[in-house]
Amino acid sequence: MRLIKNKTFLSLWVAMFVSTAGSMFMLLGLSINVFKTTGSSTDAGLVFAAQWISPIVFYYLTAKLSNYGNTKKRLYFIYSKQFNLNE
Repeated sequence: MRLIKNKTFLSLWVAMFVSTAGSMFMLLGLSINVFKTTGSSTDAGLVFAAQWISPIVFYYLTAKLSNYGNTKKRLYFIYSKQFNLNE
């Protein structure tokens, strides 16, 4: 309960909650738009599925590469490439 009273933690938690909610509403709006445009529920569902492709692929690569060499440099490289693919 002490964490909730910490203003820094509370601010961070609220910011993460608002960001996550905004991302989900954006995906919901985009999938509704895709459904209205195409009339296909499969295409609308693919909007949500596409969100998870990059993290799943890069999680696997990160897990494999973290066992070799300079982990910090490799993780930085992988996460920077993931960021570039999501734009």
